[in-house]
Amino acid sequence: MAVMLIARSRVTGPMFQMMDFDRRAFLAIVAAAAACSESRAQPGPILRPEDFGAKGDGTTNDTPAFAALSAQVNRIGGGTIALRRGATYVVGRQTARGPYRLSPDPIIEFKALSEPLEIEGNGARLAAQPGLRFGSFDTSGGPLHRPMPNLHGEELAVPYQAMISIEDCRAPVTIRDVELDGNIQRLRIGGQYGDTGWQVPGTGVILRNNLSSETLINVLSHHHPQDGVMIDGSLN
Repeated sequence: MAVMLIARSRVTGPMFQMMDFDRRAFLAIVAAAAACSESRAQPGPILRPEDFGAKGDGTTNDTPAFAALSAQVNRIGGGTIALRRGATYVVGRQTARGPYRLSPDPIIEFKALSEPLEIEGNGARLAAQPGLRFGSFDTSGGPLHRPMPNLHGEELAVPYQAMISIEDCRAPVTIRDVELDGNIQRLRIGGQYGDTGWQVPGTGVILRNNLSSETLINVLSHHHPQDGVMIDGSLN
């Protein structure tokens, strides 16, 4: 497995770390690369979130559309995802089900793809839904503060596992020209969980157990409650 972080790929680090970034400069770089992007051969069929009902208007929650798009890519084994230039897709939904008090609905999740995958961001932005809960909460929805270590996972609220999760793929993976905004300043923060701090999912990009190259170009991943990018390589 090879990993390449190219050009102005920028990510946040530990929990609650903030960073300054220049969105105009990011979009300028995307625009400058547009001609090259358009001339590149793209793998497989091209799918757009709008084909699955996404609005990209900065208001509508487009989580179901991205989940449907992901299911289609998983069925066909790969392809190209093209986001709309300048769009802001609001993502992240929680449901009272599963192992947590509030479990996350899947957003962009690809698994065991056999053909190349390319996500063409075209300067678009994914932004977390304001008001998502993160941490431990009681049954009334208020923050729940237990002595640490706290291992009561059934009391957790998880905003999202990852905005983009790609696992167990056998062909090259490329993500380019996209902004992933965790919107941490507008999350509802609950009590701590784990050995220390908030050991709760909430990452921009997760790449796990992929067997071919993983390339991120002009990916701006910031203000997530956990990491901007997490790479867990395969031992095979």
